[in-house]
Amino acid sequence: MNGRNLLLITVDCLRPDYLGCYGNGDGLTPNIDRLAEEGVLFENVVSNGSDTFSSVPSMFTSRLPNMLRPGLPSVVSALKDAGYVTAAFNPNVLMLLEPWLRPHRWFDHYQTFLSVERRFVRRRLKSLLTKLGDMAVRRFGSRSLATRILMELLWRLPTAVDRPCPPAERLNEEALAWIEEQGGGRFFVWVHYMDLHEPLLPPEEFLPDGFSRSLVMRVNRKRRYLRDLLTEEDLDILRELYRAEVRHVDGCVGSLVEGLRRLGRGEDTVVFLTADHGEMLGEHGKVGHRGDVGMYERLLRVPLIIHDREAGGTRIREPVSLLDLGPTILDYAGVEPPPTFQGQSLTHLIRGTGRYEVRPTVSFCRTGRRILRVAMRKGRYKIVLDLEEGRRFLYDLEEDPNEEIDLSEKRGALAESLERELEELLARLERKSRGVLERERVRAKAARVRRRLAELGARKQ
Repeated sequence: MNGRNLLLITVDCLRPDYLGCYGNGDGLTPNIDRLAEEGVLFENVVSNGSDTFSSVPSMFTSRLPNMLRPGLPSVVSALKDAGYVTAAFNPNVLMLLEPWLRPHRWFDHYQTFLSVERRFVRRRLKSLLTKLGDMAVRRFGSRSLATRILMELLWRLPTAVDRPCPPAERLNEEALAWIEEQGGGRFFVWVHYMDLHEPLLPPEEFLPDGFSRSLVMRVNRKRRYLRDLLTEEDLDILRELYRAEVRHVDGCVGSLVEGLRRLGRGEDTVVFLTADHGEMLGEHGKVGHRGDVGMYERLLRVPLIIHDREAGGTRIREPVSLLDLGPTILDYAGVEPPPTFQGQSLTHLIRGTGRYEVRPTVSFCRTGRRILRVAMRKGRYKIVLDLEEGRRFLYDLEEDPNEEIDLSEKRGALAESLERELEELLARLERKSRGVLERERVRAKAARVRRRLAELGARKQ
């Protein structure tokens, strides 16, 4: 496996239950399904964060979101040290502001597709209008004249406000051009599709019959600015738009993989496909993935497929999390993971060699540096601690996969035991983390001193 080229495709908000290889029978994803047939599919994967700013830094540094620190080693830094050339094509510019991530500082080439309009005008206008919509509903009610007037104004806004990021086709074009320029060198490329993130604006050829562009705009704006007013009919339209975007994204995944083959890099490149988190589409009355939508499985479950022909057709049932993706990528490159990593390489499960320790999976929901909720899945049970409201929830995911029955009172002893286990697990990881970080600081300081002494010695000669 040593020395392979590496392509990581992350699809913002992609739910596994919309993919054929995960059991969806609607035929939406023939290209992704083919990757799974020719490679490895992990059936039971959770993200360690319910939002991008928790999950992506955690994925790249292989550390739980509550233990992130600026300057941690990452998958990218380890690959660069091993001689890989690295590039990212990611139009989600808000990641650049994330203090635990700042991915543009890691990669040799980082393309944001950033324009002045996207950077300032659209972001600030969206924030202002979202706050205005929330305020109108809270203050005047959903049926008031003021709310109806605001809704009408929002529906008539220029369409440019509704397309915050370039489509996946543009990312493919830039990524393949960059790969072609590299010649025969080893590369790691990260492509982050935003097409499934709201607003859902699939290309015309993917729209369901009878869906006009004005209908698509109206429902998207209602979701963005007045989501508390969404009706069941609106939610049905959003689900159809999501399905259409899944078909669109699947075609783009196929085009990117085919582009690698045309460049002669298909055979020597391992493709990883996953999502940063899922998306609520009306379940439990929730839409999106903002901090107030909970910690449900529809939000935390993600796909994970590794296109590795040597293990074609393999399906892994053991529960894993995206903490394990970083060590796995490095394993395919033949690179030792940094000691700060908390995940394990999944190649032990793929090859049936070594030992993979099945552990409880832990996920966080946070805003800024404040942790709002934490969830732990162990076996068939899942416990959720709501730190804002001081509540806990317990679900039996085998008997109640849709998480409709809270067992925290009926099974109080079990809830207490799992909560205690979660607290002990986090405390143990935090103690180990502090020790590792201190050793790494000492090692880095010693390396700087050695470099400085070598430079002084060279000057004297």
